[in-house]
Amino acid sequence: MRRYAEALFDKDGTSNVWVVPGRMTAKLRRRWGFYLSNDNYKNRDDHRHHALDAAVIGLIDRALVQQLQAWSRKYGASEINKHLLPPLPEKIEEIEDERLKELHQIRAEVRQRIAQVQASHRPNHASRGHPHHSTGGALHEETAYGQVPEEEQEAQGLGNLVFRKSVEALEPGEIKRIRDGHLRAQLQDHTQGHLGNKKALREALQQWGEDFRGYETEKNANRRHGTRSLRIVKRDQSARQIPGQRKWVIPGENLFVEILEQGGKWLPHVVDRWANASRMARPWHEAYPGAKFIMRLYKGDTIQLYGWDRGRKTIIPDENQVKRVISIKMVELVIAGVNEGGTLPNRHNDPEDRFRWDRPGFDRLRQRRARRVRIDETGRLRVVPMG
Repeated sequence: MRRYAEALFDKDGTSNVWVVPGRMTAKLRRRWGFYLSNDNYKNRDDHRHHALDAAVIGLIDRALVQQLQAWSRKYGASEINKHLLPPLPEKIEEIEDERLKELHQIRAEVRQRIAQVQASHRPNHASRGHPHHSTGGALHEETAYGQVPEEEQEAQGLGNLVFRKSVEALEPGEIKRIRDGHLRAQLQDHTQGHLGNKKALREALQQWGEDFRGYETEKNANRRHGTRSLRIVKRDQSARQIPGQRKWVIPGENLFVEILEQGGKWLPHVVDRWANASRMARPWHEAYPGAKFIMRLYKGDTIQLYGWDRGRKTIIPDENQVKRVISIKMVELVIAGVNEGGTLPNRHNDPEDRFRWDRPGFDRLRQRRARRVRIDETGRLRVVPMG
């Protein structure tokens, strides 16, 4: 990256671009108190930690780098931490050095501005603005399914699709959806009491697969021949048949949603990647004649909306938030604040983490006065015209 940036300057032997070691940045960030919370540590769950690092790097000059390197060689890293780089006091009255006073004022300004920073996320729309030129992604899930005959669907009520799966890899909920009723009853009896323990369940499934005898008849009562997989039934009405084949697949993720207004309410017209790429998607004005187009949202787009008081069922005027579309469901959006980082599903499931998904239904977006916005590369928020 340094060599790439140096190409902007004349090759006159002068070093116009230089790199600050990451450990040095971290050390000075802690000593100077550049942080997002009172814990004074780098919070990677908030994208604004990049802005803090940039602010610290901007305050480091070559003289400071050389001084720190000289101290490190002479006194060692531990002595630098304890004596040569004391923490910057919170109160400016406690500082006598004029340079440290200036640093204190800069830190106060950085903290004030960092609270207003909103991370910019690159939109990932169809190329060239044409809805049929998708940007990639799986058109359907990898698993191929067979179709269960309608009479069997009515008789068993387990589902409309069937696929094979390894016996050892079966989940507790899949055991009760084994297509063969005789084998289903056998395996349910064999795994009874083990469904709550993953290790015990896997061992029980492995043993059953090795000892499998098939149907108990006079002909094969004494024969032992293991089985590796069973046919599992699944219910998913969105499955589509591959043209010219007897295989069905489940479409991939939804590509975008067109939000419409009809009868005073907002409703969704969701288009998945398969329908978009194959040009099978029904236009919204045909699906909802007379509806008014509000906006189209892709995964990764940003919207601005008010917080929602569930008890009073009204907006929270003081919470005007900018959030990013994480995924598009048939009945709701899954959104999160633009500054939220880390592994969001894990954070949502962590009881000690404050982060939780925001999952508004589409008419709830209307009630929360949602509008599509874009945060550009300089951090400015711009409203995207709707309709």
